[in-house]
Amino acid sequence: MKKTILMLCLAMVLLLAGCKDITDTFKADSFGKSPQETAMVEAITEKYGDLTKDGEPRFLEAWVTTNVDSFIPVDIVSKYALNTEKLYAWFVYDNFHEAEVEIEWIYLDNNYSIHTFKATTGEDFGRGSFILEKPDDGWVTGDYQVIIRGRSIQKTINFEIIDGATVAVPLKITDGKLALVSASATPTAPAMTTAPAASPSPSATQPGWYFTRWEYVMSSVDVSLVGGREGRTSAGDGILDYAKGEGDKNNFTISVWRTFDNGKHIASGSAVTTWTDPQQFAAEGQKLSMNLSRQIESSWGIPQMSVTVDMAEINPGGGTAGKVNFATPDGNAYLSKNYEGLFEAQKGMPKGKLGDKKAIIMTLGSGYGFKYYYEWRQ
Repeated sequence: MKKTILMLCLAMVLLLAGCKDITDTFKADSFGKSPQETAMVEAITEKYGDLTKDGEPRFLEAWVTTNVDSFIPVDIVSKYALNTEKLYAWFVYDNFHEAEVEIEWIYLDNNYSIHTFKATTGEDFGRGSFILEKPDDGWVTGDYQVIIRGRSIQKTINFEIIDGATVAVPLKITDGKLALVSASATPTAPAMTTAPAASPSPSATQPGWYFTRWEYVMSSVDVSLVGGREGRTSAGDGILDYAKGEGDKNNFTISVWRTFDNGKHIASGSAVTTWTDPQQFAAEGQKLSMNLSRQIESSWGIPQMSVTVDMAEINPGGGTAGKVNFATPDGNAYLSKNYEGLFEAQKGMPKGKLGDKKAIIMTLGSGYGFKYYYEWRQ
């Protein structure tokens, strides 16, 4: 046992010793004039509003990527190959006023802090790009996280290093527009944003469930759709309830709040959920799983969250009698308190027939969620 602990400690020391500290900061007044720069700033402005206006400090987009070209990421990575030379963390900050930010890289399998970069922001908004280079002895496979902190707020990015091909979604500019997860939707139904799947690593001739795509499901009561929803307190006072979803796959924040109709604040709540993607392939009997963190910053108005395997047409909040719940190692399938760790299906995937479809349905609360689609192939 002592020998095992010693070997693990030595592995982590070598991982740290092999890292080269690289840091940079960039203050942008306009993000530049190239078509790529223009598309980036327009996409972020459309999603988050005018970056030149004063407001509370915030981190906007935050990804890991295979490369950053002229301060623009080329793709969004969920899994890096074991032979990757450099890991890139990229983010956008706003309203930081020359504050210090920290970018910490963590190996989650034993909560080992690899390295923390520190940098000073510009006066208002800009982008950060920080690189962690491969150690001399190579990477350790497993789950990793980047935590970006500053001005009492933080944003996290989760990813894996695997013994296989890198899994990434390219960022494409079409007709001068960059595709980001958008808050636009019609108020008649939940909005969904779809991303293509990378090719599964197992052979398509191996029978089993193959990941095909994912979707973001937006709440039909999101503030961008309906504004405040009118109601009354027990005393008859007029109130307005609001719900807002922010973030992306693997890192999503739900905020809810209530005011009187004169604008006076009554109560609020928020929850931040980060997670790793489930497996891209599951054979008959194999359990799907993810590493998940649920941090409830204020519980008012925040419902419990759940993850299920169900029919492909089911949306967050729904379910059939045959659904299979994900649960913590102690059997808790509905998260109403802070949690960080493994979230795994309580049963293995069933045997299917050619063309059958199922989905992992993440119900984050207040109508927000994500779906991962699978198809049986043989």
